[in-house]
Amino acid sequence: GTTPPPATGLVPNASVETASTAAPNVPDQWTASSWGSNTPTFQYVNEGHDGSKSVKVSVSSYTDGDAKWYFTPQALQRGGTYKFSAWYKTNTLPKAVAMFQRDDGSEKYFGLPNPQPNGSTTDWQFYSDTFVVPNDVHHVSVFFFVNGNGWVQSDDYSVVPYQLVGFDRPLV
Repeated sequence: GTTPPPATGLVPNASVETASTAAPNVPDQWTASSWGSNTPTFQYVNEGHDGSKSVKVSVSSYTDGDAKWYFTPQALQRGGTYKFSAWYKTNTLPKAVAMFQRDDGSEKYFGLPNPQPNGSTTDWQFYSDTFVVPNDVHHVSVFFFVNGNGWVQSDDYSVVPYQLVGFDRPLV
């Protein structure tokens, strides 16, 4: 028989506990990235939602662009529906996005509903939403980003196949 996937689903190093052997200050299979005119700071923090590590991106001197940590894009089923979830804390209004790597070599970004932080900078908060993989997409990563001054710290990522559960009786 086949072994079911682990609870973390399809995200490599989902709880960012494993450091890269090449760069011990970066989690294995994760990348820090930014663009535009801003000053990003990327941290591999010794504190986690679950476990002892998380990732944090801070932005200052913001004019435009964004900054984020993202996991190595994964091959997901074309046309498949997936549920993304992660834990985060923040002092700003981060965004969530799915990054689609297309067959023609381009990237396409699909904005998910924005996280709705509760105003606390110390509480871990849960985020979850679903997305569909377009038919012309071969690899996907999903992440939070900051596009203003502020920070977001995140941990315990999950991407799992999602099956919409309907109602068991007609409703009006």
